[in-house]
Amino acid sequence: MILIVYSIMKLYVLDSTVFLEGYAKEFIGKPCVSVYEIIDEVKSGHAKIELEMAMRSGLDLTEPSKASVERIEKMRDKTKDKLSNTDIKLLALALELKKREKDTILVTDDYAMQNIAKFLDIKYLSVSEKGIREKFVWKRFCKSCGKPTDNEICDICGSETAFKPRRR
Repeated sequence: MILIVYSIMKLYVLDSTVFLEGYAKEFIGKPCVSVYEIIDEVKSGHAKIELEMAMRSGLDLTEPSKASVERIEKMRDKTKDKLSNTDIKLLALALELKKREKDTILVTDDYAMQNIAKFLDIKYLSVSEKGIREKFVWKRFCKSCGKPTDNEICDICGSETAFKPRRR
C-alpha cells in the first residue's frame, strides 16, 4: 500500500506594509502574491529594495477578478470601512485564492482590511501591529447630540456628524 501525503502550503497575500515595515525577508521562500498597485505604494528606497528582493524571490503580482472586486466593494459599503483601490484588490485576491481551497493568509496591518477579511472569513496576519479582535461597522453619529444619522449634518441639532465603530 502506498501512502500519498499532500502538504498544504500557506499562500500569503502581501500588502505594502510588509515592504514599508521591512518584513519582506520573513516571506522569502514562501509562496506569496500581491497586486500590481503595491508598486505605486512602495516608493521609499528601503521599501523599494524590499519589494525588488521579494519579486526576485518569487513574489507573483496579479489581478483579481472583477466579480471579487465587486464583492469587496459591497462589503465595504456595508461596513463603511475606508479602503484604497489597492486594499480592495488585495482583499479581492485573497477572497479568490481562499475560494480555490488554498490556505490563504492576507498579511496587513490595516485595520479596515482586517475588518473586511474578518467578515469574509479570510485569515489575516499583522506584522507590526496587534490586529483587530472583533468585527465592527462604522455608524454616523452627531458630534453634539449623539443621535445616529446617515447625513453629514444632524437633522435634529444641525451639528456635524462623524463615524464611530460599532461592534458587530
